[in-house]
Amino acid sequence: MEKPTSIAAPKGKLGVLLPGMGAVATTFMAGVELVRKKKAQPVGSLTQMATIRLGKRTDGRSPRIKDFVPLATLEDLVLAYMGQKMRDEIAAGIYRLSTWIPDVAPPAGFTFNQFLIDADQPLLFHTGPRAMFPL
Repeated sequence: MEKPTSIAAPKGKLGVLLPGMGAVATTFMAGVELVRKKKAQPVGSLTQMATIRLGKRTDGRSPRIKDFVPLATLEDLVLAYMGQKMRDEIAAGIYRLSTWIPDVAPPAGFTFNQFLIDADQPLLFHTGPRAMFPL
C-alpha cells in the first residue's frame, strides 16, 4: 500500500477573481459576506457543507469536506471582479487587466495591473511586488 500524500494547510489569502458582476457573481459575493457575518449558512457550498464518505457506508465515517481536507476558509477569500472597464485593449493583442482589491487599503482599495499578450504563446505579465506572485 502506498503512503498517503499529505496536503499542506493553506497560508494567507485566496483571491477569487470573478469575470463580471452578473446574477451568479453577485449572489456568490453576497452569500460569502452573509456567512462571514454569521447571518446565513453556506448552503450550496460543496466545500463548506458537503461530506465525504470514508470506508463503507455502514462505517458511519462521513466528515465534512472542509474538516477532512485543509482548505482556505471563507474569511480568507479576497473577492474581486473584472468589469467591462477593467479590461482594456491598450494595443493590438495587448490587454491590461486591472484587479481591484478592496481589502488592501480600505476604504479606497488598491488596483493591481496585469498585462496579457495574446500571441501563439500567450504571456500574462504581472506588475507589483514580486512576493505577490510566487513561482
